[in-house]
Amino acid sequence: MPTSQQKLSPGEFEVLKILWKLNLGTVAEVRQAYDPHRGMRPAYTTTMTVLGRLVEKNAARVDKDTQPFVYRPAIRRAPFLRRRLREFIEANYEGDTDLLLEDLLGDAHVSAEDLQRVARDSRE
Repeated sequence: MPTSQQKLSPGEFEVLKILWKLNLGTVAEVRQAYDPHRGMRPAYTTTMTVLGRLVEKNAARVDKDTQPFVYRPAIRRAPFLRRRLREFIEANYEGDTDLLLEDLLGDAHVSAEDLQRVARDSRE
């Protein structure tokens, strides 16, 4: 099943974000790249297991001709995040982006000026 139709766990998504940041890396490099502010780094074997799951889900590729193995993302960040955002809006706002924007503005996460700047930048 392609990743576009398969869900990633929060841990898998965290490792995929690291792969996007690194572009490629060994288990040790991916483990080292965990944000220390998010808590303890997972064990080496846990990181290896998660990378293996990403490969199984076609979200990552592994080069087994190298020692140690090198992993790289198999999916592009922007399309994947857009799909996740659409799924989030559908699941939580019944597809109504106006409600999402109202919540963002009402909760002060985004200002009206931010929205205008983004709209202006997207037209350029």
